[in-house]
Amino acid sequence: MLNIYKNAYDFVEELLKETLDENEKNDLLIIKGNSLIKLGEVDEGKEVLKTLLPSIKEETKKIKVMLDIAWSEFETNNYEVAANIGKSVISNSLAQSEYKGDSYNLLGSIDYYQKDDYSAQNDYQTCPSISQI
Repeated sequence: MLNIYKNAYDFVEELLKETLDENEKNDLLIIKGNSLIKLGEVDEGKEVLKTLLPSIKEETKKIKVMLDIAWSEFETNNYEVAANIGKSVISNSLAQSEYKGDSYNLLGSIDYYQKDDYSAQNDYQTCPSISQI
C-alpha cells in the first residue's frame, strides 16, 4: 500500500515541475501532502497542507484539506488542535455531510485515544443523522 503513495508522491513531484494554473498546482500539492502523511512523513505533509490552505479558494476543498490536517494532528497526538478543527467543520454551514460525519469520527477517536474513554463511542453514535447535518 505504501508503494502507491510513494508512486503518487514521485509522480506529483514530476508534475509540479510543469507550468500549471493555480488550481492544478493546488490539487497536486494536496496529493503531495497527503502522500507524505501516508508515507509516515506526517509533519512534512501537514506543513505542505497548512501552507497551501490560505490559497484554496473553493470552500469545500478547503474544508477537506482542513480535515486532512486535523487527522494528521490526531496522528501526532495533537488532540486539542485536531478537535478544534473538527468542531469548526461541524459548525460550518458550507461543510458537506460527509465532512461533518468525518469530524464526528475524529472527535470520537480523540475521546477514545486521549481519554481512554471506551464509552465515548456511544456519545458519537448519537450524533445527528445525515438528514440533520
